[in-house]
Amino acid sequence: MTLRKPHRKTPKKGSRPWLARRGGRPIGHRPRPSGGFSILEVLTALAIFSVAIVGIAQGITMQIRTEGVAENVTRAAMLADNTMQSLRISGELTVGEESSQFEGEDSAFTWQYAIEDTETPGLFKVKVSIFWLDGLAERSYVIETLMADR
Repeated sequence: MTLRKPHRKTPKKGSRPWLARRGGRPIGHRPRPSGGFSILEVLTALAIFSVAIVGIAQGITMQIRTEGVAENVTRAAMLADNTMQSLRISGELTVGEESSQFEGEDSAFTWQYAIEDTETPGLFKVKVSIFWLDGLAERSYVIETLMADR
């Protein structure tokens, strides 16, 4: 005859009866559904997405700022060339400086030209400068050439 151990109705001190195994897995354990994401996965994806969005926004802001600077430099180059051609067409080259502000849609730009003598008689050094404000900084575009007096 074999002796049977008595069945205990009260758990031992320190034991965890809810972890008792039934069919290979703990009692009360439910398998996790395979179709969802854990909160950690969602938070990680959100953090990566946030960093990417900030980077893209900074890139767009930089591009807009650079585009504005390029537009102003291009306009200043055209204005400097027009001013230089006006001096060439007038044919009256006298040593000295003059400056003023453009009118109309170019009123944000000011111009200045300086005419200097050279060692060769009848040849002048002409310098045309265009100035404008870009935010708080003053920017300039300068061209120089030699012109003969007519």
